[in-house]
Amino acid sequence: MLSKTLFSIFLLGTFHLFVACQQVTSGSNNQLRKLISTHRISSNHFVDIATDQQGNSYLASFQQVADKSDEIRIISLDSVGNIRWQLGDGLKGRATSIAMDADQHIWVSGLYSGDLQFGEQHLRANHAAFVAQFDTSGQCLRLFGSEEGAIPTDIAVNAQGIILLGGRMGRQLHFGLQQAEVPQSESGFLAAFDVNGYCQWIHPLEGQINRIRANHQGRFLVAGHFYHRFSFRQDTLYTQDSYDQDGFLMQLTIDEQDYKLQRFGKPGHARKSYRSSEMVSDIAISPKGKVAFLSLTEKGFQEPGKMEELLELKLHLLDHNLQITQTHLIISDALSRNAAALTYDAQEHIWIAGKHGNEQSFLRKYQEDGQLMQSKSVAHGPNHIFRTAAFHRNGLVFSGHFQKFLNIEDLQIENKGEHAIFWYHIAE
Repeated sequence: MLSKTLFSIFLLGTFHLFVACQQVTSGSNNQLRKLISTHRISSNHFVDIATDQQGNSYLASFQQVADKSDEIRIISLDSVGNIRWQLGDGLKGRATSIAMDADQHIWVSGLYSGDLQFGEQHLRANHAAFVAQFDTSGQCLRLFGSEEGAIPTDIAVNAQGIILLGGRMGRQLHFGLQQAEVPQSESGFLAAFDVNGYCQWIHPLEGQINRIRANHQGRFLVAGHFYHRFSFRQDTLYTQDSYDQDGFLMQLTIDEQDYKLQRFGKPGHARKSYRSSEMVSDIAISPKGKVAFLSLTEKGFQEPGKMEELLELKLHLLDHNLQITQTHLIISDALSRNAAALTYDAQEHIWIAGKHGNEQSFLRKYQEDGQLMQSKSVAHGPNHIFRTAAFHRNGLVFSGHFQKFLNIEDLQIENKGEHAIFWYHIAE
């Protein structure tokens, strides 16, 4: 069982959130909006985004309220940044990931404590994980959860309606009749659910899941990182030692019979109090089913004796057999603590948002051969980061956090020195 202490640290140890006054700026048919003001930022994944065919956005997040507890926030916006609906008032917990299925239903995962109710759907637990299905108007169609505490980090739904959930678990995890146990105090996990929401299996993992996507054939791709060893069924990946973190990319079908593991990383610098920070950070599926992913692999340190690591951010393209066909170096001076966001657009172009080692953020559009097509001007105060991205047929959206101000091209938002979550829409 995930300890109450670990659950409480995740719930309360990150940042304060307050609903902000509406601030939207428009230019060149693009929109930039400040969504939620914050007092602190979090290294935990705390905002995720999905889009529907009409260009509406759906965000999974949370906010801290007056009693310093976290409340779930699920927010829908139209293509010009107006809030269509918002859920979660009075519901203790966090919405941590979100996905759209082939029938235009929204799937949200997260964690909660106490009563969790969306419309007629209800759960109750002390500390547990949840999965909820909504229609595009915000009506809850289905709600189910775990019996013990767990921290979902991503969710994906394939074309057949199969759900794959990933995250962190304690010593035990139950979803319905399925259960998993591990000897250590906590572990990563994958859990598969059928179209009716019944759990098919739970698989503990010795790693952290960063992103899950489903390709057009129904196959799942799972990206993340691990220390020392990572096992799935009969295969095991190894790093140099327990201080060496490497990335992994896993491809699997729901029956687990057809799967593949790949490691991304270089030998780590093994020394006390040091861990390398290599990972596979994001995956994107194009409208035609092409697959791309981002990896961060070690380059070196900024200065001798400094613990801040420099990594190379690389873009990898896969063919329909999920074999790597192209690899392109995007930047050679990424910092280990910074995330990067990846998405295709409706024209099959690739968009990447991230940050250089000098703390300067970038937002770029690439052709499939790695040729740079466009670089948008981004200016910002401290602690800005692009966290997540998604596309629809008429544009694409990015979200993340900023402090003080954020300028993208001719658009600007401000937040008086506090941290905030932003939403940026590009019309195409």
